[in-house]
Amino acid sequence: MKILGIETSCDETAVAVVEGRKILSNIIASQGAVHAPFGGVVPEIASRHHIENLPAVLETALSKAQTRLSEIDVVAATYTPGLLPALLIGLQFGKALAFALKKPFIGVNHLEGHLNSVFLDDPLTPTLGSAPLAPQVPRALRLASHKGRGSDIDYPFLGFIVSGGHTHLYKVEAFGKYKLLGATRDDAAGEAFDKVAKLLGLGYPGGPRLDKIAQEGDPHAFRFTKPKLGDESLEFSFSGYKTAALLHVQKQNGNLSQNFVADLAASFQHAVTDFLIDRLSAAGRRHRLNNWVVTGGVAANKGLRQKLATFSKEAPCNLFLPPMELCTDNGAMIAYVGGEYGKRKKHSPLSLNAVAYSALAQ
Repeated sequence: MKILGIETSCDETAVAVVEGRKILSNIIASQGAVHAPFGGVVPEIASRHHIENLPAVLETALSKAQTRLSEIDVVAATYTPGLLPALLIGLQFGKALAFALKKPFIGVNHLEGHLNSVFLDDPLTPTLGSAPLAPQVPRALRLASHKGRGSDIDYPFLGFIVSGGHTHLYKVEAFGKYKLLGATRDDAAGEAFDKVAKLLGLGYPGGPRLDKIAQEGDPHAFRFTKPKLGDESLEFSFSGYKTAALLHVQKQNGNLSQNFVADLAASFQHAVTDFLIDRLSAAGRRHRLNNWVVTGGVAANKGLRQKLATFSKEAPCNLFLPPMELCTDNGAMIAYVGGEYGKRKKHSPLSLNAVAYSALAQ
């Protein structure tokens, strides 16, 4: 069964063709350069570029997969959560294709796509337009803490989504059955990285640039206090980290030397990644979950991946990280989830509407 997956929840126009776990194509048109002058994603601009990009990205995905449109068995598209104007473009495009082809349509929750991305095979992802947002690191590092393939994961497992819009811990009891264990009270981790990068004048996209310059700094140059959320809490908060970074910047009175920027970036990244791993470890112990899946855009952060690789060598867990090209937004993860629901005959009505935010269904 060949599944066409469409992802337009933010500023990445992505289309993929997936057959089972095998990725036949996974094409992404990044809008990073388009939004850079604004210092962030502008929803209206993102949606206009999705309209322009989708036909070409679809054609490229089909060509790469050596598949005709008539050979597609199911069409899947992200319908929630995300930027509403952007979601609407991909959703309507997917529904129109399904209607014209007389094939089943499946609306996919973006978060469910991330949680299941680890089950896919591991090809490289071609990118159209500007460079991928994820920093480029050697392929060996991408799999350094990957103890096995997605097919080796047993349920239940601990799923951790860390991205620009989400920081969520889930107990994944089976496909389609998810229990939220903890989430952020304020910003998502990726948003915190982006905002601190902006404070440091690193430009857009901020997170990958902060990650790169952090490699040059001293992670112990500045101290950040871990938020006090209660002994039993598995929630997250990043507002205190951001405020502390702002105060350090303000003390420089506009004189941000290269050493200062590198040291603050390294210290901020060190503190935040330690906090993420602390919460992940606490959730694993409390719920007695030994299989851990970490995914989302921040899971492509080099500093976090290195720490996870080190931590997993000593921790009583099996740690699964998707390759970096499947951490950031992509159509393959949407297609895979669509395929799983397609096998179960759980189709969506063509009346399905986009929803800016909705909880991941139990």
